[in-house]
Amino acid sequence: MDKEYKLKLLKKLATDFWEINDKGINDQYPINAFYVFPNLAKYRFQIISQISKDYKKYSEIKLIQTLQMLFYKPMDPPNKLINNILNELIIRRKDPTISKSLELKKYKPNKLSEIDISKHECKKYVLYAEINTDINYPIFRGFGFNIYTKEDRFYKEYELNGNRFMYSCKMIKKPKYLMTGHNSKEGQLSDYKFYGILPKKPQFKIYKSDNERIKYVIKCILRNLNIKINISNTIIIPINKELKLLTKEEKRKLINKTYKFLISKIE
Repeated sequence: MDKEYKLKLLKKLATDFWEINDKGINDQYPINAFYVFPNLAKYRFQIISQISKDYKKYSEIKLIQTLQMLFYKPMDPPNKLINNILNELIIRRKDPTISKSLELKKYKPNKLSEIDISKHECKKYVLYAEINTDINYPIFRGFGFNIYTKEDRFYKEYELNGNRFMYSCKMIKKPKYLMTGHNSKEGQLSDYKFYGILPKKPQFKIYKSDNERIKYVIKCILRNLNIKINISNTIIIPINKELKLLTKEEKRKLINKTYKFLISKIE
């Protein structure tokens, strides 16, 4: 793939990663990524091996959030894997940054049955799907959903508890997203249609400690990557530091630092 195109892509990726950290790191469910990543990195060999085998099966948003995980420095993935994922994303989306277009280059036919909306409060079920995504896909919510447009309609697909749920709607005003699938500006949508299996009412878990929260997240991430191993009872609790919103100058410096690290991976 064209190296210059990849560099533009990585610049947007670095910006969007820090946009998420700046706005969302304090309220991630059930604990923020600062506590998760050092513990997740203990399984880097299994993670890298599994992603190398499976990345072509991932949705477009899952590809991006896989990169987000791999770009945690201690994960130290091979450059070839990073480039393979970027190439796959470029093959899939007309605009991989999703800043101008959410369209895919090729669509799979929708085989889900349409739900009769007259029998259900379907917008309530969209909320259920969003909350269940938080619960079942902590930190990397994009492992559990995908977004795209087709023929002037917006689509969001969810993978929840082994079931698929999807809605589509006509776009009056196109929503805007970060590359990771996080909504950065609400759109205006109408004419909702629903498909698949309705999500269940969310059930929040009760945790007694940060150790329990971290273990839960690690188990979820490994399961969502199809990695079946027993996790260690040894939990790393990072040195406590105050998490704060970044100034514009702090964010700019961190974006540039992240970008320099990302381009070191390009072949």
